[in-house]
Amino acid sequence: MAAVKIASSPSLSVVVRFRPIHARENEGALSVCPRKTGTPIHLTKTKDQLSNRTKKVERVETTTTYSNFDHVFDCGATNEELFETAALPLLTHAIQGHRVCLFAFGFTGTGKSHSVFGDPASGTTGTALLAGLRLMEALAVLEGCEGCTNPRLRVGMYEIAGKKVVNLMDPELSEASVRARGSAVLLRTVKGGRPMRRAEVLTAEELEAAVSAGIASRKTGTSTIHDQSSRSHAILEFEIVTEEVVKLEEAVWEAEQRMTTVSNERDDAIRKEAAMAGEKALAEGDLQERLSNLGEAYFDLSNAVDAARKELEEFLLSSPPLLRTRTAFCDLAGADWEKGTDVQSNLSRSEMATINTTLLAVKECMRTYGSVPRPRRIPYRNSLLTRVLGGYFEEKKGKVCMVATLTPSANLPTSLKVYER
Repeated sequence: MAAVKIASSPSLSVVVRFRPIHARENEGALSVCPRKTGTPIHLTKTKDQLSNRTKKVERVETTTTYSNFDHVFDCGATNEELFETAALPLLTHAIQGHRVCLFAFGFTGTGKSHSVFGDPASGTTGTALLAGLRLMEALAVLEGCEGCTNPRLRVGMYEIAGKKVVNLMDPELSEASVRARGSAVLLRTVKGGRPMRRAEVLTAEELEAAVSAGIASRKTGTSTIHDQSSRSHAILEFEIVTEEVVKLEEAVWEAEQRMTTVSNERDDAIRKEAAMAGEKALAEGDLQERLSNLGEAYFDLSNAVDAARKELEEFLLSSPPLLRTRTAFCDLAGADWEKGTDVQSNLSRSEMATINTTLLAVKECMRTYGSVPRPRRIPYRNSLLTRVLGGYFEEKKGKVCMVATLTPSANLPTSLKVYER
């Protein structure tokens, strides 16, 4: 019997969820769905092979045990059970002022989107929305606190498809640019450089409407496995803000814009003079004096940006921990590979390769993040998705949960191969 151990650590938990078997899969299905919730998975496979002893073809059974999971959900588990076991511990940690993230990872058609976002058509609520509703209940803690005027839940939702980040909270589905600031990554609108549009909600109805609108805008496609396969990585983020936080964030953005304006003016002056008079213009006194003045202005504005950022940071550190809460739910695109699916076009082949490359980067981040002791460097810069979520991997006291979705049908070995990767 072979054994495969899955790494787990205090900061990383791994749970497995089997989806129910479809009617069309009954014929020839491999029944391996556990009868009750447990931690190991035993997979028995049979194959015919030539016996060295009898020189005849004999049927041989091999059993592989997958263990060290934090939890295994059987086919009858609900999203509410998944939330209570996998997401609620993350929320409990998050409201203490930390970053937490839940990933849904698995083969195409194994129920990742159902686990994270649910199915509005059937009235099934996803774990992400359940978490948002629970965070809204926590807003009552801030009532009456100094500097906590009008607390509300901020909801951001965006998808990453290829090299693009699309804001699903924007009806126009505007594209966002990714800007690095130290180890942090900022998402800004391509036009204007403002922070990405996010919804701020006060009621459960507003929260449900915002999440439903984002889900409806997500990119899906058809594969030979699933006719509504997610072809992008979708991220839903929650944070709690107040009037004071919003005002300080606006001050940071305005300071950054003033600094950017001066920087652009400096660059434009150099390009314009060089185009008109050639490189000799760069040595002329008037141009050098103007550039020197712009440099001094840029230096002053840079200090103003640092001061605005420091004021925001100090305010958050002196505020209740709930204002430092950051919670993300990531529904990863379906994992595929060419040998297991029919690739119908070069475009779909390229899309598949991009998705799998990103999933490999996520796996490497998880492997490093869950190591004990944790290495100082986590390779989150290897893909656009992991760069955007880099703050969650950098958080020293943060927590991450991986929900591995599997199917109990005959292609379970295929699903487990994806998970082993």
